[in-house]
Amino acid sequence: VVVVRAGGRPLGLALDAVESADDRGVGLAPAPSVDLAAALGVAPAGGACPKLLTVRSAGGRFRLAVDAIDGPSELMIRPLPSLLAGHPLVTGFGMVPGGDSV
Repeated sequence: VVVVRAGGRPLGLALDAVESADDRGVGLAPAPSVDLAAALGVAPAGGACPKLLTVRSAGGRFRLAVDAIDGPSELMIRPLPSLLAGHPLVTGFGMVPGGDSV
């Protein structure tokens, strides 16, 4: 997975879905943009300019604005408990070496 941060929270994106990462979006082909913190209903972390990821999904390509990109990480992703199974934005969870859940 690629570990990113939105609203100070670590989140994992499928590595094969991420096509590129860029600080400014200069020279990138036009695509719809989504702010991950806003989509999750959390306040973005203050400070630095957001980082942009070009992500491929079943609906096509889009830009995902995140607070930070921690980078790729090998994680064992576990399925969600039955209470959260079928969530449209989350497919599983894991833990990064620092102990944060992703």
